[in-house]
Amino acid sequence: IVPAVKSECQCNQLTRGVVCPLPATWDKMKTEAASATMQQYGRRTTIFEGIVMETRQLGNSDLQITSIGFGTFALGGDGWLASWGPQDDKESIAAIHRGLDMGMNWIDTAAVYGIGHAEEVVGQVLKERSDHPYVFTKCSRLGQPDGTIKASLKADSIRREVEGSLKRLGVDVIDLYQIHWPQPDEDIEEGWTTM
Repeated sequence: IVPAVKSECQCNQLTRGVVCPLPATWDKMKTEAASATMQQYGRRTTIFEGIVMETRQLGNSDLQITSIGFGTFALGGDGWLASWGPQDDKESIAAIHRGLDMGMNWIDTAAVYGIGHAEEVVGQVLKERSDHPYVFTKCSRLGQPDGTIKASLKADSIRREVEGSLKRLGVDVIDLYQIHWPQPDEDIEEGWTTM
């Protein structure tokens, strides 16, 4: 049995002692793939390690976002109602960097994830990068000291939440600010008006 080893191949795939035929044609393949994708879909592409990452216009905005982004729910760690358990911040930061390095151009987070902790982790990543991805975050879910979550769409709450998110993320602008859950019903109009 020939063990799996990483070859010298630019496709970065594991092989079992087989010489990969791609290096000689890799640049041509990348160019053709990007060209075909852009012609077929009229979308921008990012190619990294053989991965073609398409972008699409987000709604009627001018944001061109990749089909895949990085969600940070689990990065909030433990100590809150919806926790998936403890997380290693260094591993979380490395995972976000890897996703962005592979062509993702947006991160989705929320103030409620880890009661602000996920936004702090994203903020650390943003400090370490010169190429800032789009940052999306949310309001209307308030973490309580006991780890539970309360809903609010009151104007003063949304204003406090956005200021807190800006501070934790270390940014001046949030590219997409969303209502996480449109609750409670009686405050939806106030929430939309404030947004």
